[in-house]
Amino acid sequence: MFSQISRSLRDSRQALILLFRLRLWKYFAIPILIALLTAVAIVSLAWVLSGMVGGLIAEAWIWECACQYTISEMNL
Repeated sequence: MFSQISRSLRDSRQALILLFRLRLWKYFAIPILIALLTAVAIVSLAWVLSGMVGGLIAEAWIWECACQYTISEMNL
């Protein structure tokens, strides 16, 4: 398993070297940009919606929450 990981990393490194040597990196700029924009959109959407979804779950939660008590009040 570790030999396969090291081989894949070595092959990826050689591929990057070849991309730069043949000046093909400019053809990967648009896919990389699309991937980065997609990642930023997913993370920001998760950040924005987390409060709303958390609020909905908190409203739907029918059981009593122990988080409203302090440890000294719980008599542990």
